[in-house]
Amino acid sequence: MFCASRRLCGGLMRRGGCLLALAAVLVAGPCAAYAAVPAHNASSSAAGTPPAVADEVQTLARTGQWEEVLKATGGVAPSLSLPSADVRIVRYRAEALLALDRAGEALTLAARGLALEPDNAVLLALRGDAQLALGYPQRAAEDYHAALTSDAESWRAMHGMALVARTAGDTTAALEWYDRLVPLQPDRPLLRMERAILEHEAGLVARARRDMEVVAMLAPENPDVWNNRGMMYLAQGDAQKAMADFDKALRLDPEHAGALLNRGNLWRERLDLHRSLHDLDNGVRLHPRNVRMLVARMYTHVALQQYPAGLADLEAAYSVNSLDTYLLNEFAWFLATVPDAALRDGGRAVRYAREALDLSPVPVASYFDTLAAAYAAQGRFDMAVPAQERALLMAMDRAYPETVLGKWRQRLELYRNKQPYSSGK
Repeated sequence: MFCASRRLCGGLMRRGGCLLALAAVLVAGPCAAYAAVPAHNASSSAAGTPPAVADEVQTLARTGQWEEVLKATGGVAPSLSLPSADVRIVRYRAEALLALDRAGEALTLAARGLALEPDNAVLLALRGDAQLALGYPQRAAEDYHAALTSDAESWRAMHGMALVARTAGDTTAALEWYDRLVPLQPDRPLLRMERAILEHEAGLVARARRDMEVVAMLAPENPDVWNNRGMMYLAQGDAQKAMADFDKALRLDPEHAGALLNRGNLWRERLDLHRSLHDLDNGVRLHPRNVRMLVARMYTHVALQQYPAGLADLEAAYSVNSLDTYLLNEFAWFLATVPDAALRDGGRAVRYAREALDLSPVPVASYFDTLAAAYAAQGRFDMAVPAQERALLMAMDRAYPETVLGKWRQRLELYRNKQPYSSGK
């Protein structure tokens, strides 16, 4: 059987655990945590004087109706012919643009608003959010510092600083910012959820569990809460509780991509392949450009020995994003190790494995493991052996589990004996 257990999380990590899948909420954009609880219903209308529009837009923003915010501000914010007191319209429009993944426009608009009010802490923080979303963490940090200088209790700026620290891999600093931030914003449970994810990642399991229990009480109707708590349970080895939480998330939102992905992967781990395929088929139908959903379905297809269907999933994912290092690595592994010899392609596998390594911001041990398998599929064992040795050295340095190290040592012996590795063995 093709190694169905190679992937479980379906999030961001391969053969090394599940915690990075939890971090998705942290990279979804700074606006992800802006909505407060409880929310209130609101209607929309673009009529009225600018102050009236600002009042209405504030209500829309509080409920996360970002498309309606753009409609209500479309004829006002671009001209900026407003009294200074109503620069808040610019703020709400910038916030909406960020929430809708239009960071470039948000950056431009926030900068124009700051031309009217240079010390506006909210606009400074929003410009920082846009900078961070566009991949400029240092510039973002400068804006967040300026916002905190203007308002020492700017929760947006604190949140931004936590995200900058997280981007830099400084979990300790990120947690320090969250520890300041969460008590200031008790009605924003997603901030507490982000802290719980980081706590879990740092090994502070008891703290993470306490935070998630509070989040579940404050936001029981939010499917993200149950999906993330399910991932925590899964990382702790409690698959039964994880499945129950994924079920809750999908009862609240039957189209929730993360929960469909995670439950589909968990069904596969339980060898209930038809339920796994059902969830992942739904996931691909609803989210056809979700690379991780397509890769997860590939693993279920190959667990069912439906290898051409697995290859089709990878080709579809590659057409979505040919620069995704995770995808390139998984594609290379498939091409190097698939049991169907007619589908094996060592040359293409080597190319994708090397691209994954070249594009990755840091060396990844499992990528060298894949490169070794790709060289072996080509019969280039003189290249496979040193690549596998490097993978092992990196994995031992990073304290990978013995179950992983043992498999990689077995592969090294295969390559030393001039034998390729097949996932069907």
